[in-house]
Amino acid sequence: MVKALLGDDKSAIEDYNKVIELEPTDSKAFYNRGTSLVKLGEYKNAKLDFDKVLELNPKYYKALINRGICFVQLDENQDAKSDFTLAVTLSPMDGEGYYYRALATFNDVNLIKGENKKKHNIALIQENVYAKKSACSDLEKAKQFEYSQAFVAMKEYCTE
Repeated sequence: MVKALLGDDKSAIEDYNKVIELEPTDSKAFYNRGTSLVKLGEYKNAKLDFDKVLELNPKYYKALINRGICFVQLDENQDAKSDFTLAVTLSPMDGEGYYYRALATFNDVNLIKGENKKKHNIALIQENVYAKKSACSDLEKAKQFEYSQAFVAMKEYCTE
């Protein structure tokens, strides 16, 4: 863990591998290895570690948040939103889950727009408007719980 704190995530991963080899049910070792993999941009492998953490402990809030972040990075926004929604259910007074669910929603909306730039489908436009309202509502909740990143995101995404 010290190596990860010092920014040496590759060495930290080697240490976590040793811990996991000795104790294959150590959810904290899988979680820590996953967070180091995220820092290295290895989202697929990190997701596998967070999958294992959640298999061992389905209510591990931070593993849900981090697996959701991996899903966003892999453009799997529906899965990300599912993880963030479960995180919000587990810890409704924590703004982090609301914040990341909002970002996954915005990411999803941008993908919808990108896929259909030349189409003017009224249903898609309405879906985008609803999604934006939902995401801004999540950011508002995150602000209420003093999640600092939500303040910036509100200004960027939710002002007219």
